Amino acid sequence: MKIVYKNVDSSSLSILDQWIIDKNSDMLKFAMFDYSFSSYDKLLKEDKIDSEIYITKAVYVDDILLGYLALCYFKENEKNTISINLIVINPKYHNNGYGKLILNDLIKNNKKIINIDVDIFNATISITNISSIKLFESLNFTKKGNVNDSFQDYCLEKWINIF
Repeated sequence: MKIVYKNVDSSSLSILDQWIIDKNSDMLKFAMFDYSFSSYDKLLKEDKIDSEIYITKAVYVDDILLGYLALCYFKENEKNTISINLIVINPKYHNNGYGKLILNDLIKNNKKIINIDVDIFNATISITNISSIKLFESLNFTKKGNVNDSFQDYCLEKWINIF
C-alpha cells in the first residue's frame, strides 16, 4: 500500500466535509466536534501560539483520500513533541486497519512526513472512545498521568528518541 501525505487544500477539505455531512455516516459518534473540517482547519490556522506549530495533512492510501491528521508541534523539556490532535479515517473504511497503518507510518517516518525529528508523540482521547484508546495502546502508547476528569480525557504518549 502506498501512503501519501499532502497539505490540506480546498479540494481535500470539500471531500473531508462530506464525511461529516453524510447522514448515513457514523462519523459524529466518534468525532470530538460537529462542525466541518474546513472550519476546523481554518481555526487551527488562526489559532497561533508562538511556541506551537499546527500541521494538517490529508492522507491518501493508494490514491484514495482515507484520512485527515491534525498535529501540533511544540518543545517540551527540550524534546520535539507532536500532539496528535485528530486522526480521522473515512467512515466507509472504518475497522479495516487504516488508522493503525497511518499512525504507524507517521511514527516510523515522521521526519519525512512532517519534516520534524519527533522525540515524543502524545494524544488525548475521550475515555468513551474505547476503539481509539485500544488503537494507540496497540502501537505501544502508554498512559501518561491521570485522566482529566473535567474533560473525561485519557492521555497517552510514546517516546521515540529517548537518547
